[in-house]
Amino acid sequence: LQFFQAFMDEWKAIGGETRKDQEEVFKELGTILRDKGLINSLIPAADRLEEMIRTTYPEIAIAPIDKVTKKLFAGELTDQLQPLKMENRKSKRPVTTFTSINFSAPQLQGLKGLTYYDAGVYSAICTLYNRGGNEYMTNQMIYQAMTGKEDAYLTQKHSADISNSVTKFMYGGVYIDATQEIEKHHIAGSAIYDTNLLHAERMKHNLNGTITECIHIIKPPVLLEYAGSKDQIANVPIMALATPVNKSRDTITLQNYLLDRVHGMRGGDKQHDIAYSTIYSTVWGKESTSPKGPQSGYSRVKKSRLREAALKMLAHWTTEKGGALIKGYKEYKRGTTIAGVTIIL
Repeated sequence: LQFFQAFMDEWKAIGGETRKDQEEVFKELGTILRDKGLINSLIPAADRLEEMIRTTYPEIAIAPIDKVTKKLFAGELTDQLQPLKMENRKSKRPVTTFTSINFSAPQLQGLKGLTYYDAGVYSAICTLYNRGGNEYMTNQMIYQAMTGKEDAYLTQKHSADISNSVTKFMYGGVYIDATQEIEKHHIAGSAIYDTNLLHAERMKHNLNGTITECIHIIKPPVLLEYAGSKDQIANVPIMALATPVNKSRDTITLQNYLLDRVHGMRGGDKQHDIAYSTIYSTVWGKESTSPKGPQSGYSRVKKSRLREAALKMLAHWTTEKGGALIKGYKEYKRGTTIAGVTIIL
């Protein structure tokens, strides 16, 4: 009633009773009421629905698979400029790209370096942005794209892990000098990238009718842009990521490592053997492969479970539902001990 009284008072004050230009009257009235703090918006309720952003779940998952990206998430890059060979095997003229990372921002204190878990988060962001057309995305959306399940349940632990990964991307920098690649292979992309891994802002927005915390992608992810300029982006059905295993941090790390290896093999990598010791060190660190010490005792059961998870993932990728990424796989031995698995394309 107080608002209605104020509305009528202001309406009369600007001659609303006698003026014929009622559309202009209400525009003036809206401005007056807003300036006096009586209303928050001049946009009619029907038009405010346009502020709501509809998100899209993609059917195709993508991932940058260039050498820089591989080295980055394998933890092989540092703040020291590193030369990477980019020439073809038969080429006589060397082609070198120089790259480094910068993780010195104070926001990154306490966070470990990049891992294959982070690779899964980054690929999910690229997928949602490029294949789903989503500039705004939540941790829930990222987790759904990581796991290939539209109804995936996001735990607080996974939400925190994803947030940490996003922080690494927002404040971690990468430097790529691809000048020689540009000249040799006539690539249309930039010669030098010196930027954050992800230009994004954290905010609240109306997504699908709910005000929620999300990230807003301001420009295309740099690794997606660089890999795309060389046509080095893997495309798989999103269901290929819906492997039949419990999605813990360990299994997500494992899945992204195995996918990276499979993508490499499909791209021409002749090494089709994956040693279980390499899988252990990728997921848990190099100390996990030590035959002595605290790692050797507790990890015996965990190693067995990790191997089982790896085989379930590989079996999924032999099916049509899993994208038929491989034809098959078989374990191999070193002496009498099962040492790893061979991928059959």
